[in-house]
Amino acid sequence: MKISCTQNNLSEGLSIVSHLATKNIQLPILSHVLIQIEDRVLKLTSTNLEIAISVKLRAKVDVPGSFTVPAKLLADFVNLLPADRVDLEQNGDALVVSSKTTNTTIKGTGATDFPLIPKIDQGEKYRLSAPELKRALERVIFAAAGTQTRPELTGVLFRFDAVKGELALAATDSFRLAEARVRAEAKANGSFILPARAVSEVIRILGSVSDDMQSGDEVEITRGESQVLFSYRGVELISRIIEERYPDYQNIIPEKFLTTVRVERAALANAVRTASLFSRSGLYDVMLTIIPGESAVEVAASDGNVGQSKARLAAEVTGAQNGITLNFRYLLDGVGAAPGEFISLQMNDGGSPCLLVPSAAETGKEGTGTSDSYLYLVMPIRQ
Repeated sequence: MKISCTQNNLSEGLSIVSHLATKNIQLPILSHVLIQIEDRVLKLTSTNLEIAISVKLRAKVDVPGSFTVPAKLLADFVNLLPADRVDLEQNGDALVVSSKTTNTTIKGTGATDFPLIPKIDQGEKYRLSAPELKRALERVIFAAAGTQTRPELTGVLFRFDAVKGELALAATDSFRLAEARVRAEAKANGSFILPARAVSEVIRILGSVSDDMQSGDEVEITRGESQVLFSYRGVELISRIIEERYPDYQNIIPEKFLTTVRVERAALANAVRTASLFSRSGLYDVMLTIIPGESAVEVAASDGNVGQSKARLAAEVTGAQNGITLNFRYLLDGVGAAPGEFISLQMNDGGSPCLLVPSAAETGKEGTGTSDSYLYLVMPIRQ
């Protein structure tokens, strides 16, 4: 194998794939990156057996072949090279990396030991805007469960609706629920649960691939039998899917509310952070009191060992006086993720879920189908 490419492209490609390669005592090859020539194109691949990431780069191919070397070592080394041509050549059990000023040898192993990466050629295909998908995933991923008690809750639900031309993304840990909807080109309905780790990698890739590699702002998603493929600007991510049934979360979203509060998002976030300093340890509780007659919402917390805090915010209130106690961490997650300058809090009583939506968006179970369609449901802390 003998190839040449620019330092900038090689460095960017390695930064994308090396992130996934980690040390594994049982399988040391998983810390390596596979360097191979595929159809006269340089391809870099890494995997942790659940996720595989590959990137195709422009390169001058003198001698085709394939080889693996430690991913982090190669990435760190190439990143320090000057912005010029870099030559890669296999020499026995090593890779020789040369530039104008350096000539370095990195020990590696043959490609035959590298895990086989499945190919997904058949299956339903979906297309959507990369910036919109990234934004929507960032608005829901934090709500996925962090424990394996219920495996289906440890990922994000992707549900495509061909009639509406949209993708609904949902995540819940049973204490809160986040849902975002984006436009999508879908010829058929379909759904799958993507593990949170894979979702994080998709977000990272969508935010890190430059125009220098390939143009285009569309992501293509191909749903295989037990895996899914994300393709974007020459980068491919293949992940297993969680083969469990996702809960029918729409049934828990109330259709009517007794009280709706429209409040400035930044002001509410600041008041909740302030009150959180006085919330009870382990409970993380803040109390929201809605006062229609004064067009205000009061944010308070109290701990007998620390003290208490109370702040009053101007708000547009529709409906009856109300109050609810929420986990401030969960509330801040939703307030921070919601788009727009103002948000609406909707509730029925202190024992029912509180729904947070962008104030300008239509609400309800079906959403709006726009790129800023978002809802966030938080279960109350029962006193």
